[in-house]
Amino acid sequence: MSQEITVNLPEPVYQRLKERAEQTRRSVEDELVEIAATIIPEDEKLPADLANTVAALQLLDDKTVWQAARTHLSAKQIGRMEKLHDKRRNNSLTVAEEKELTDLINDYEKVIVLRSEAMDILIERGYDISKLTKLTNKKIA
Repeated sequence: MSQEITVNLPEPVYQRLKERAEQTRRSVEDELVEIAATIIPEDEKLPADLANTVAALQLLDDKTVWQAARTHLSAKQIGRMEKLHDKRRNNSLTVAEEKELTDLINDYEKVIVLRSEAMDILIERGYDISKLTKLTNKKIA
């Protein structure tokens, strides 16, 4: 079931939306639905496997929590994700490539949640994680 709505967008916003729709070979309406679906998740709860992993972090020793806080995707995974993003921007992806990209994004999001929760636990336990966050910022830059 869907609802029809009318949205008045400022011209610059509409133009960016139109360009993005052209890049992804979708209609403006489909692109707007995709953006809304991405921003407004269907269910705010974590997937069961990730929720269990996050809950178990509290029970782990400090060394293991530090390891979780340093978790990241491999360079190969990041490189593949970037290639698929670039290909999506310039062409369309095959169904298999779209699934692969979705899986990589899901893996990335899981890593971010795991790292964040591990850092929170370390802070609660009285550790200074500033070096860890500086390392993270250097990797991003």
